[in-house]
Formats: sequence, structure tokens, C-alpha cells
Amino acid sequence: MKGALYLPAGLLLAGAFTLGALTQDGQEPGRTLADGRVWHLGDDATPEWPEAPEQPDAATELVLPFQAAADPQERTLELQARHVDNTWQVSLNGVSLGALARGAERHLQRLPIPGGTLRDGSNELRIAIDRVGDDITVGPLRLLDRGYREIHRVVPLEVLVRDAATGEGMPARLTVLDAEGGYASLYYPGLHATPVRDGFTYTSNDGTATLELSAGEYTVYASRGTEWSVASNVIVLPPDGATRAALDLRHEVDTPGYASMDTHLHTLTHSGHGDASVEERVLSVAGEGIDVAIATDHNHNTDYRPQQRSLGLEGRFLAVTGNEVSTPIGHFNAFPLSPDDAIPMHDSRDWMALSRDMRDKGAQVVILNHPRWPDVDRGPFGVSGLDPATGIFADGLVLPVDAIEVFNSTVVEHHWRVVLEDWFGLLNHGVLVRGVGSSDSHTVIDPPGQGRTYVRTPAERPGPEHVDALCRSLRFGDATISKGLYLEVTIGDQPPGSLVAAPDRNLDVMVRVACASWASAETVEVWVNGTLAARIDDLPTTVGEPTDLALPISINPLPLDDCWVVVVAEGPKPDAPWRYTLQDGLAAVSNPIFIDRDLDGRWASPFLTAEHLLEEYVGDPDGLQQALQSADAAVRAQVEVLLRTNTPRIPEEDGR
Repeated sequence: MKGALYLPAGLLLAGAFTLGALTQDGQEPGRTLADGRVWHLGDDATPEWPEAPEQPDAATELVLPFQAAADPQERTLELQARHVDNTWQVSLNGVSLGALARGAERHLQRLPIPGGTLRDGSNELRIAIDRVGDDITVGPLRLLDRGYREIHRVVPLEVLVRDAATGEGMPARLTVLDAEGGYASLYYPGLHATPVRDGFTYTSNDGTATLELSAGEYTVYASRGTEWSVASNVIVLPPDGATRAALDLRHEVDTPGYASMDTHLHTLTHSGHGDASVEERVLSVAGEGIDVAIATDHNHNTDYRPQQRSLGLEGRFLAVTGNEVSTPIGHFNAFPLSPDDAIPMHDSRDWMALSRDMRDKGAQVVILNHPRWPDVDRGPFGVSGLDPATGIFADGLVLPVDAIEVFNSTVVEHHWRVVLEDWFGLLNHGVLVRGVGSSDSHTVIDPPGQGRTYVRTPAERPGPEHVDALCRSLRFGDATISKGLYLEVTIGDQPPGSLVAAPDRNLDVMVRVACASWASAETVEVWVNGTLAARIDDLPTTVGEPTDLALPISINPLPLDDCWVVVVAEGPKPDAPWRYTLQDGLAAVSNPIFIDRDLDGRWASPFLTAEHLLEEYVGDPDGLQQALQSADAAVRAQVEVLLRTNTPRIPEEDGR
């Protein structure tokens, strides 16, 4: 079947483009295109839709030529559509009018036609998607006599978002609710790089945005990611004249020595799905207060820097070229890469070959993304049969990656603690992968940085010269994973990733938990070798005020053998209309600190300790059983595995 449907002008009824009289039922007067025809676009039969043909007219594109007169005034395109799940772009004479509104039921939609878009003679309306994604109906199409602003009484609202401490404007996210509490319809005149979706937009680099809305009452929220406060203002827009509003945000969470990083970001431009252009992604990253943004379009080496320069955002964040290498066995984020080099291979099922190729092309960090997606059984960990109790893969897989995603703020198929348990099992088996958090944002509505990683940085504002150091910090594990909460963990002043000597069975862990005034933390847990060793409930927080707690936590007794320590903090999901999220609750997780109990200057995993026990008590089952009575649960689990199978030893990193 053809991908596109082109309708020659001669096939249209002669009277289709004459000015229509006032339509029935209070409809706006206008011209009906193609005699009110309804089209079916897609690639599947849909006999249940009575308004359109059962068989598709075209797969990916409708091109409709028509005759009209040039018009310097704004006009309006009115259409009806059904079952829109993906992004179908609408354009007239090459000028983008927007996208079809998503929704399963048939709905009426109006799109503004900028003045000067219509021209004398032949015009061309196009409704298209880049690849077959869903089956839709579209039509009838009408060209209305009045402009969008006039029909909907649209008036401008000028917003300025400032840093309360300096008074300077800055990029931020705006959420706009109507008087009923729903996401308001926003309209920008002409073409802008600024991301605009119903209810959401971002300000420019100087903190300004000019919204256009129908006259009425609105609540406008300004936010800027994890570390900043939220401000709001109730605004009444009169039928005529511009209205101005200023919103001040406070930086409420200090992160000394750490930079926020989102290692998983997409654009429609290069990933082919979602809805964020590169320009929109760059503005949204700046508006969420992210320090380091890794561009990871599917099988594409994307470079944000040209758009940063054109939008004046070079100093707002460090842009690093990466790639989500999307393979038949899983998705891997690899960075840094060169935008000019060949992309890593992505058609292999060989884990080692894939990892080696990414590194040969320059990647210093390789991350296994969403290891339990699309669900627990069909994700890479499910397919390879990972047993979270032991960290062993049924198919013998050895993970050739530096880190796994513990938080992915757009994955909702399972709770993140499923992956946390997997990670604990891997650590116990001696697989020293680190944990990261990311957003995996494909759209403007899903905020970048909702899941993020705080990584040790050599500079308060990291630049291109610091990429190597940031990658070393990630590989070492001097990083914490964040979803709305900020966490710092030290043992004897040593951060995550470190090896700490601990001759005694008492261990003091210093935990800092912080969050902005819109968030709260409730619990802190300390996990040792995957066993809950301490928990603090009912943390002292005050609603509406930022939280910054220093919590000394004593662990006693420690295991007799080497072990690892991970701290987890959690808080409730904010009851906030401005916070769009696909997940419940807030959280933060540290990377492990490794504890050297025998003071040999190295760290032995529970699996390696189990090997040593079996070597020591070979031929002495009674002695082994006696030794296991005082051993840690993780060591006992690994001994059971070794006794049951000949599990190969996992090479562990030097210096642990």
C-alpha cells in the first residue's frame, strides 16, 4: 500500500472552496474541504469506525491540494480526528500548524493558520507521521473565516521567572491550569523553538515567555527541577490587552561537589518518536536545572551544542553526545561519542561485542537501560533469567557494562525496587556495576531530570574539559541516584565508591537527606549486603519548607567478612498539580561504599568470600556448617549456589 495519499485538485468538487454560510449548531462559518470527506490513515482495517473507509486510504501521509486566495490575516483550520496515539504533524504550504490532538474518541480540534500562510491559487495541506504508528480517521476539514485568536478570545500573558537571590531571569518550566483545574490550552503565534503543549511550556534563557490564552482565570506555576522551589500566581486575563506576571524561585538544595546529570534523553528529531524537537529538548533541559545532559537518541549520535548556541544556553548546562544503542538484546547508553563518527553497531546479540564496539568508538561509560522493561520477564534481566537472590543469570550472562538504571522516571511497568533488588544481588555476586537515575524523556510533558544522577564534579559548573573526570566518577561510583530527593552518604568522610577499613563490628554512617519545599522525605534505610541493617521513620520535615537533615546512623553488628553499604531514602508523592509524573513517590539511593573487614586493602564480595570458605573447609562439611552459622546471609546464599552448581568466578575490579 502506498505510504501517502495525494488528491489531485481536479478530483475535488467545484463548490468545495466557496465561502460557506453560517453552519448549523452554532458552528463557525467557513469552507469545507473535499466535500466533507473523512480519511482513514494507517495500515490496518478498522470496520468499527463508520465515518471512514474500512481499508486505509494511506499509511503515513495525506496531501490535500486546494485553491484559495492569499490572506494576510490569521485564519483557522478545523478538523475532527479519532484514535490518535502518536504525533501526526499538520502543515499548510510547508508551515507547521501543530499536531493532531491525541485521544481515542472522535474529537473536534482547531489549529491556527498564521497570517500570510494562505496564498493565491494552489495551496497544500499535509497531515503526516514519519512512520506507521497507529490507525486514525481525520476529517471533515474546514477552513474557518475567522482567526484562532478571534474565535477563542486569545490574549497574551507575559511571564518572567527570576532567581529570587539575584533577580536574574532564568529558564524554568511553566504549568498553566484553567479555572477548573485542567491543563490550559496554550497558543504561541507563528513558529517558536519554545516547547508548548497544553498546560506546559518553558521560558527562554532570560526567563521570559509570552503565552497566549483565552480570556479568563488561570493559575500559573513556575518550577525548575529537584533543587528549586515552586512559585505560583492566580491571574485573570481580560478580553483585551497584555497581562504581566513575575514568579521568583529559590535555590533550596545545595549539592556541594556534585553535579546533576541526566544520562537518558531523546528527541523526536533523531529518535523518531516522542514529540520534543532538539530545540525543545535543549530548552527543557535548561528549564529543569540539569548540569550535564547526555543526548541519547536511538542509534544516533546527537549533538545539542548547535542548538545551545542558537538559543544562548551554552552556560546553562554541559551537553555531551551519546547514543542509546538499541539492540535486539537491550538498550545501552554509551558516552561520550563524537557526533561525526560512525554510530555503534546495534544489530548484534553478542553482549561483549556490543560493549567492545561502543568503547572502541570512544565511550567511557556504558549503561544498561531499564533492565526490567518492557516488563519484569521480557526485559534483559528477565530474558537472561537473573535470580535477584544470588545475582546469577540462568544463561550465564556476564554484564559488560559500567552501570544499570535503577531509576527511570518514565518506566511504570514495575516499581524501581524490583531493579534495586536485582542490583543488590549482582553486587553480592561480585558484579560491580554502579547505579544511575535518568528520565528517559521523549516528550515535553515528561520532564527531563525527574530521574537524575548526582555525580562528583571537579567544578561547580562542569565544562567540556571535565567530561573525562565526570565519567571516572560514574565508573568509580561516587554518585547518588535521585528522584526528587538529594542524598549524600559518607563513612569516615569517604564517599560512595570508596573502600573503607572497618576493623570493628560497629560502623558509623553519615547521611544527609535534603529536598526542596515542595517535597518531603519520610524514611531512610541502610542496607548491608542486601539486608536491611537500619531504618529511620518519620523524618522531621515541615510542609512548605526545605528539608536538610544530617543523620548519623550506627550499624552494629557488621558482618564478619567484607561487605557493602547502600543508603535509600523515600518520601511521598507530592500533591502538586504542577508536577507531572508517571511514578509514585520520591526517592534517592546511594552507590555502594565497600567495607574492608579483614584490612587486607581489598574488597571481597560475598561470592568471593564463599569461594574462600569452600576452599578452607574442603573435605570438612561440619567445619563449613559451623563457619556458616556466623556468616552473613549473602555469603550463605553464595555458598549454597557454589555447592549446587559449578558457578564460574566473576572477575572483580582491582583496588576494592
